[in-house]
Amino acid sequence: MLLRPPETVAAEAARHDLGARLGAARTRRANPIKAGWLGAAIGLPFALILLPVPFATVLLPPLAIASGVAYALLAPPRHGRRWLVAYERGFIDATKAEPVRVVLWEWALGRVEDSAIVVRLDGAAEPTRVTLHGLEPHTDLLETIDQRVMPLVVAHQLAAAGHGERLVFGPLAVTAGAITQAAEGEPLPWERVRSVRLVGGDRLVIGEFGAPRAWFSGAVPDAPVAVRVIAGLRPAATVIMPDAVETHAELIRRRRRRALASLAGLVALALLPGAAWAVVGTSGDEESTRPVGTQAATPESTVSPTPTLPPGVPETVYGYSAACLGRGFPGAPPYQGPGPHPIYVNGAGDARGPDAWYTEDVTKIQLVACGNSTTGRVLKKCEYLGINTPDVSQDMVLGRYTFEIREARTARVLGQVRLDGEDTYCRSAILGTETDDKKQVSVPFGSQIEAALRKYVDAYVG
Repeated sequence: MLLRPPETVAAEAARHDLGARLGAARTRRANPIKAGWLGAAIGLPFALILLPVPFATVLLPPLAIASGVAYALLAPPRHGRRWLVAYERGFIDATKAEPVRVVLWEWALGRVEDSAIVVRLDGAAEPTRVTLHGLEPHTDLLETIDQRVMPLVVAHQLAAAGHGERLVFGPLAVTAGAITQAAEGEPLPWERVRSVRLVGGDRLVIGEFGAPRAWFSGAVPDAPVAVRVIAGLRPAATVIMPDAVETHAELIRRRRRRALASLAGLVALALLPGAAWAVVGTSGDEESTRPVGTQAATPESTVSPTPTLPPGVPETVYGYSAACLGRGFPGAPPYQGPGPHPIYVNGAGDARGPDAWYTEDVTKIQLVACGNSTTGRVLKKCEYLGINTPDVSQDMVLGRYTFEIREARTARVLGQVRLDGEDTYCRSAILGTETDDKKQVSVPFGSQIEAALRKYVDAYVG
């Protein structure tokens, strides 16, 4: 129960057939990195004060840092340890003192900012809030929830509008026939809506045909849901999503880089007093013990060898794309044993499956998915308003992808899968030099890649 969810979580997930595990978050007493820096702030001054004492100088800083990290990781929060474990078809909320609570994604009604997810439990008359406060890693948890809940919430809202309900998003009211500003009460029919733009994650800008200024611009509760509902009710409108929205993979990489930088800083601080004692404390001893009238022997300078990769692997995971041309990498591990078998996906843009499948360690890659694409029918139009230039309308065409799965070690072909790209979001902006005849191509979602490759990555290979 300290670092892993209780055993009852896995049992309940299997009993309710929740599918593959996507991730887990838990409450902590403190942030481990911050606790490590606090330990450094406490141990380093004492180590410098006790500089003449080798034992205290060398051991005190790392012990203080390790104590801070251990306190954050191992000490339970004041109200007890809590886990929230996400799966393909739902999540489990578990604490030590209470029975686990199983919630299916289809019961979710939405998310309240970053603090809670609203669900209507099976058979319950009123919705319930599942708080997310204190669960870490918080960003990863919110990303997982949004990936599973957002499509369901949007589908429910569209179905409600189709049945004549009036949907309210703060200052905006939406029906199947029009959108209205609640303050003014003037409806704007859908055929007059030209564009909708999501700005900063919480503001909408709605453009009207024939109007020089925006019909609406302002903050809207649940703005990401609202823009998708509007796009569903008015599919011909130009929908512009922000460029700055990070993908789940980018968030993970950024968090890892920040954590590695903090760890490097803590290691440097832990070694600093010991290095200072080695310089200051030993220089005087060397001078006093040097024989008079002789010159101290100068050892031959040595250069520490630069760490090298094992033979038979590429320098980076991107080098495994050569397996698609039939080149094997003898240094890569064989494709055998239980999954997941780490994989490198080539030729699918940023799309990929769960993070547990991937690694930057070139000595662990077992599989390579080689993607090739063709284009199909026109799916929709992507329209862009020109500034001192003509407006541009580009076709979004269907991207059809074929993935050939190869063993990284031998480049032998294990199988082949085909799928159509379902991500049909238009680019948020284009260069002024682009014209109408340039095509945009749909790409696969990460969930599509996961479903297509799972039987190879998670397989047990004897």
